[in-house]
Amino acid sequence: MSPHHMTARRPVRLSTVVAGVASAALGATLALAPTSAQARVDDEGTPTPFAMKAKGFGTTVIGDQIPADSQKTGRSVVSCTSMAGVGNRNFVAEAELPEDVATVRGVASHSRTLRKPKKGIVATVSRERVAEVVLAQTELGTLSIQGLRSTATAQHGPDGFRAITDNQIGRIVLTPALGDPVEIEIPDADTPITIPGLATIELGRNVTKQSKRGAYAYSVAAKITVIPTGTKVFVGRTTAQMDRGVINGVFEGSAAAVKANVLGDLLQVGRAVNQVMPCAGTEGEAQSNAAADTTGMLQAQGLDVGAAKVWQRGDQSRRKTAGIERSQIADLTLGPITVDAIKGAVRVARLADGTLKRSASTNVIGFSMDGEQMAPEDLNNQVVEIPGGLLKIQTNVVKRYPGGIRLVPLRLTLLDGTDVDSVVDLGFSRLAIVD
Repeated sequence: MSPHHMTARRPVRLSTVVAGVASAALGATLALAPTSAQARVDDEGTPTPFAMKAKGFGTTVIGDQIPADSQKTGRSVVSCTSMAGVGNRNFVAEAELPEDVATVRGVASHSRTLRKPKKGIVATVSRERVAEVVLAQTELGTLSIQGLRSTATAQHGPDGFRAITDNQIGRIVLTPALGDPVEIEIPDADTPITIPGLATIELGRNVTKQSKRGAYAYSVAAKITVIPTGTKVFVGRTTAQMDRGVINGVFEGSAAAVKANVLGDLLQVGRAVNQVMPCAGTEGEAQSNAAADTTGMLQAQGLDVGAAKVWQRGDQSRRKTAGIERSQIADLTLGPITVDAIKGAVRVARLADGTLKRSASTNVIGFSMDGEQMAPEDLNNQVVEIPGGLLKIQTNVVKRYPGGIRLVPLRLTLLDGTDVDSVVDLGFSRLAIVD
């Protein structure tokens, strides 16, 4: 849509616009306050026969120079659970997005599970409210997108599973460098609008899937493409999912061949060859993900990793709920260190009487330092010198936590003399069975 589709409106002082935004932010905050009606709907601590999860983000930013996992604001998450009445809220008054592409204000996020006993409904819901997103000012002026919201709901009721979504943009205001603010027509679902030199704005998409076994809902309020940088900003991103089949608990698990935080939490490179366990398991079927070469992700840090594979399986029966997560990589090189293969696996089972069994196994094959073959356990917690600094080596890092277990067969930590360290976990896997 061209700029000619902009509709002029009565001149408005900037102070009036800001006051309206503040009012919208306050409204988003008040919407989060529990009401007596909501208290009657939520039935905290009630088990259900469904595996449920939900999550929402106020903003998600994607750009070539933006690190993974450093771009989300206003996050609320309900991890895999079978319990009604679980909830998570978040509110962000104001935040600057990466690369200074925009400022976001008044982010209210709420994800929860609930029951409506009188209607026979169990649901998982994620809601996002964003008062305003203001793109960085250019010589053309400032663009403000206001009153954004999205909701994703997966539910089961008398008519079976349903997936429901809803999204909305309140208004779009362009304030030129010279002149009065101009209100721009809201885009429809199929027709984005472009403000030349500033941004392209699209009404976010909705995805719904439902069957006899479950429901999935996904909604985004808006997608904003910043023209000068090509950066994409997704506003009001919500997801809700529900599946039947819970007997003795739900799964929380994942495996990743490489899991890395470079420069501590300042730059999270993310995970290579990653796989997440479905909340209800895999019905006993094996699932796998593999890559012939994962070098690209960490090559800048001097780490070369060859083939990688992750594998998982989860099953439920009246006797027990049991699962396994496996991860393996081959041909690793970091400075003077070479490894032929790294394999790790975690196993968790919960019996019908509530007994929990869990274990972890590690196998590091062909570990050598400067060409000399060594047993990796002999170097556990040792610090060795490599080009660019010192490297701490840890093997078979196992942590047990309520309902589950986490394993890192080989952890490499670069000690470069700063307050933050670069950590690379190889063969990562975790699994838990929870209510």
